[in-house]
Amino acid sequence: MCPRTVTLLVGVLCVSAAASPQDQDSGSSGSQVNRKYDRFQDETTISVKKDLPEAEETDTVVIHSAKLIIEHTCKGDVAQCPPGTDFGITFFFINIRMSKFQNARITFRVDGARVPATKVLHDSSVLNAYQIMETVSAITPSATLRKIATVKAVEVQIGTTEFALSDESMAAFRAISQTIKAGPPARDAPRKSPRSERVPQSYEVYKIGAGLA
Repeated sequence: MCPRTVTLLVGVLCVSAAASPQDQDSGSSGSQVNRKYDRFQDETTISVKKDLPEAEETDTVVIHSAKLIIEHTCKGDVAQCPPGTDFGITFFFINIRMSKFQNARITFRVDGARVPATKVLHDSSVLNAYQIMETVSAITPSATLRKIATVKAVEVQIGTTEFALSDESMAAFRAISQTIKAGPPARDAPRKSPRSERVPQSYEVYKIGAGLA
């Protein structure tokens, strides 16, 4: 009888251990803020990254996967950037065989109010014979990002593709909005451009877009 009892207990423990990593991943996804200091440029980039299934579901024939990165960059080794710093809201798409977002505009509907992106950047690269990665970035003032972070509903239109941000995506906006210092922007404060304004053709971007990072 004893050996059977020991075997049963070990089996229960194994099940619990196997479930633990999955629970940990799901709990941290969508709202973990990442901070990276570049000592050579003396600037800090703060970002949050998450999967975007609500965008994938709009066109399952073409869109293989979608991700969202929100980031801003400012001078110094800091935990928060000053108000007035621009944000990059970048959508990464892995598409099957075709480009879908070339020259697309980005418009947000924030609690029903239309908020167009004043500056939109595009980039694309061929990953393999079947997949194309496209990036569409909206350069956004911190005031707009703060507004998105505080409302109940946000819809996004990228070209002809439309979707509503999920609760998990809204949590990502709320998390990164906490990295903006309180108060109005200084009149003479430089508006440091986010790294996404330069839309790099780098392996790091490839890893993010392909889901390898």
